[in-house]
Amino acid sequence: MITKFLKCTFLSDIVLNSNTATEEQFKSLDYIPGANFLGIVAKNNNYKEFGDKAYDIFHSGKVRFGDAHIVIDKKRSLKMPTSWFYEKGDEDKNEIYIHHKITDKIHEEFTKKGKQLKQIRSGYFDDDKVATIPHSYSLKSAYDREKRSSKEKQMYGYDALQKGSKWIFYIEADDENLLNKITDKIVGKHNIGRSKTAQYGRVEIEMLDNYNNDYKVNNSDELIIYFESCAIFMDEFGEPTFQPSFSDLKLENDNINWQKSQIRTKSFAPWNYKRKTRDADRVCIDKGSVIIIENENISPVEFAGKVKSGLGLFKNEGFGKVLINPDFLIPDENAKLKNPPQSTKNADCKQQITAIVENDESDKIILDFLSKKQSEEEKKKKIIVATNEFVKKNKDKFKSITSSQWSAVREIAQRITDYTKMMKELFSEDKDERGIKGGFLMHGKSEQKWRNKYKDLKAAIENVAENTDEKFARKFLVNLCSQMAKINSQDKNGGKND
Repeated sequence: MITKFLKCTFLSDIVLNSNTATEEQFKSLDYIPGANFLGIVAKNNNYKEFGDKAYDIFHSGKVRFGDAHIVIDKKRSLKMPTSWFYEKGDEDKNEIYIHHKITDKIHEEFTKKGKQLKQIRSGYFDDDKVATIPHSYSLKSAYDREKRSSKEKQMYGYDALQKGSKWIFYIEADDENLLNKITDKIVGKHNIGRSKTAQYGRVEIEMLDNYNNDYKVNNSDELIIYFESCAIFMDEFGEPTFQPSFSDLKLENDNINWQKSQIRTKSFAPWNYKRKTRDADRVCIDKGSVIIIENENISPVEFAGKVKSGLGLFKNEGFGKVLINPDFLIPDENAKLKNPPQSTKNADCKQQITAIVENDESDKIILDFLSKKQSEEEKKKKIIVATNEFVKKNKDKFKSITSSQWSAVREIAQRITDYTKMMKELFSEDKDERGIKGGFLMHGKSEQKWRNKYKDLKAAIENVAENTDEKFARKFLVNLCSQMAKINSQDKNGGKND
């Protein structure tokens, strides 16, 4: 069997829906299915050009178009195994436990500590690095050709794999000459995915010479089957099944340990571009799943050769690719992965969520609005902090101020929207013709209560005005009066409100 690796670079964002639902938010796949590359080779009458070899290429499974995975440090990554677990709360995943080797004793140790193990369900890795898949999100509107404007109530969004990211896939075949003809057809610029006539789907494919992606087959007391790609199986009645039989897995005996295995599943309906419709639903074991085989009388190396061409159906589209006893599923004596991969900030794998809309005047309006809202939220936080600090520092000093006095001050702050007039209404020392000061807190019974206290209140208001603005200084005073009135009322009622 001959394998050739190719690199796919995104010249634009790519939309590859992970499901066929129409009423929920679209989410893109985290890989490129091999069927997309098979489709590139088959289009533009290429199917007819291959003549009697067309069936071998596109249907028989003798030629296999593998899935494209994200590149990490110039290597094709793999989906995180479903048998990888980590301590809940350890988001950096410094220690990874391998499920089929986790004993009851290890579970008891976690239970005693009040901790749990959590399954890793997403992400890709290479030998020593982990990366998430780069996405972008675009909000769109359907176009009304008659009115030459956006259609009413027809907004929708696209979650897409990001422009500029690099992916590696493979094509396998037994006939090297046939494989060369196929790669000649696929190298170059093409379109894949949805909305190819709009802004999405443009890719460039090139050959990778001298690229090696082989994985070591380790000896172990069991056979470990890691699903590098999704796999589809049928039961004895021709119905799709999530539970393959031992014969489906090319085993001599039914020695599958389902308790130690970790399988995730999914279903989808593939789109047939030629017939402009969807094919029958497919149910499959998802990539990253792990099946454990015990007491099978065959060496891992021998078994790896037996399943090298894949397992299950639709191998021509890359389904059924498996690895046997790879390094990353062989733990140490404590059921831990010896060298757990670490998160990376590789440019090809950096996660970015962006809204792709061409700049226009509306952008400035929206950005200005958001900037203003952010500024207001920050000022609101300053008001809360200033209120709490004043209460903590001056609670006892202002104990003699009644709730009605605080309510009166609050009424003035609410009624007078101009900061300067509000401050004058409260603190003015200017006298009228009768020699009475104009400020509410500066004359009569109020003056007696506030005589040694009003300066602290005035300084607090002015400080907030300086650190935020005059509008928020008024809001601070309203908020402070409410808090102080509540505290005064609680003190009079022995700490309880009526």
